[in-house]
Amino acid sequence: MGLVENWFPFIWLLLLGSGSLSVYTFYLRRKFHYNPYSLKKAFSNSPTNPFQFGKQSNSKIRQLITWSKVTLLLFVITDIATFVLLIMTITDVISNNSIDNPWSIIIVSSFAVGLGILFNVIAQKKMTLQIKHYQQIKNKVTFAMPIQSFFDSQAPSVGFRILSLSIINLVCL
Repeated sequence: MGLVENWFPFIWLLLLGSGSLSVYTFYLRRKFHYNPYSLKKAFSNSPTNPFQFGKQSNSKIRQLITWSKVTLLLFVITDIATFVLLIMTITDVISNNSIDNPWSIIIVSSFAVGLGILFNVIAQKKMTLQIKHYQQIKNKVTFAMPIQSFFDSQAPSVGFRILSLSIINLVCL
């Protein structure tokens, strides 16, 4: 058995693990109505948006919100580019039975994975600061119902679980 045959089961195991984590995080997002990858929520400037909580009063949270928007947008763009390059590579393999330049797909997909991990780490740090900020001022200030119901529910802990599993999922890819 050659090197490729030895790695083949390992690659399938990683892909199976990645697929399982994707299904589980999808289940959590649907069950708890929490989607950290929503561009609509990330770029919404609504004062009742829990994703934007603390933006006005805390400069660290404001900076992390800005960076999470940038990394999320770049992550989505590189994911689309990876998908396009994957389709081009598949059509190239079908027509020529070979891949002319594999480096473009490797570089773009690696960049997408790196941006995905960076976004998840920034989102975790942002949520940690938002929870601390909410706990510090929750007895002093009255909040809009969406913010209060978000931070008093299981959504933050589920959000941490989703973000952590997404990092593991990206590492498996």
